[in-house]
Amino acid sequence: TQTTPCRNLAAALAQVAADGEIIVLSTGEYDTAPLLIGKGVKITSPSGTVALVRQPITINASGGRVVLRGLDLKGTGTGDGITVIAADGVSIEDTSFDRWTIGLRLNAGLVSQVSVVNSVFRFNGTGMKDMGSSTMNRASISGSRFEANVVGLETLGGVHTVSDTAFIGPAIAGITAFSSSVDIRRSEFWKTGPGAAVAAFTGAVIRVSRSHIFGNGVGLDAAGGGSIVSSGTNVIRRNGTNTLGTISLLPEQ
Repeated sequence: TQTTPCRNLAAALAQVAADGEIIVLSTGEYDTAPLLIGKGVKITSPSGTVALVRQPITINASGGRVVLRGLDLKGTGTGDGITVIAADGVSIEDTSFDRWTIGLRLNAGLVSQVSVVNSVFRFNGTGMKDMGSSTMNRASISGSRFEANVVGLETLGGVHTVSDTAFIGPAIAGITAFSSSVDIRRSEFWKTGPGAAVAAFTGAVIRVSRSHIFGNGVGLDAAGGGSIVSSGTNVIRRNGTNTLGTISLLPEQ
């Protein structure tokens, strides 16, 4: 409660009821040990309050809905920022992932809905990765930025939508997909290293519409056994190679 506040998130989680809310009242660094979220809960750091968390967070809340809002997750180049094992739904808003092996790791073996809004992934090995534990997982990314990661988004399964999001300066690739579906809309990819801004490998289907892909080593790469469908008014230019493999063109519906 506000009259007797906890001094770390782990203590607050022990006190709050399922589906309750934890509100960060003051700027500071929270928690000195890995954090486990085992029930539905909202953790909110209001605008103007910096909640710095240097510990990995695991979400294992079967049947619950978890909302994380306004957190600043700072890593040291090892470990994963957030790992989702189980939850009916996970919503991550206005959160930054900085210097993790994987910023957000989706490892849920059950059907799970994950939403990422207005968040930043920077200097991670992989910004966000779906491990392919369930082909029924759904993930949505909107209004976010992936900056200077080795790989921005990697999918090994599931169905993903990416909208109004920028992938800037990845060392290898902006988005890579295996055995999954990715729908990209109104997004930007630029300054990718020697790899591709968008790459589809075996079993993957990527749809790209109304996006800008420029200044990358390769623009669209469908040479790995996957397929890429380009529709709408994509702008793909000034890449080392604009396209590899067969890119299907489909009029926008």
